[in-house]
Amino acid sequence: MPYKNREYGLMKNKERSKKSYNKLKDDIEFKRRRKYTQWKYFGIKGNYDEMFELYMNTSECFDCGKIFPRENVRGRNCKCADHDHLSGYFRNIVCNECNNKRGSVDRQKMMLLLELHRYHHRK
Repeated sequence: MPYKNREYGLMKNKERSKKSYNKLKDDIEFKRRRKYTQWKYFGIKGNYDEMFELYMNTSECFDCGKIFPRENVRGRNCKCADHDHLSGYFRNIVCNECNNKRGSVDRQKMMLLLELHRYHHRK
């Protein structure tokens, strides 16, 4: 297939897709679609438009108050959309560390409820 730009035609597919991604990653609509896809994949329920606006405008963790350095940072200090694991509904934007703690509390709460159910219905 002939390319208009010879240089573009000589690039490998991986380089081409990386170049295209770098152009798109600053586009707000691209970010919106990407977040919607992630949240749907993880089973988060709620109004995605409101969630995205809150996600973009949040500068600190709701629980601990840590300030998020940049939007696309990975690790302990990155933004996470916290949700209730039982119902799937969105709670708030928190840092990764607080999100893991909340997930642990959710799991412990479910285990306690399960044990109470088993105790109540024992023979």
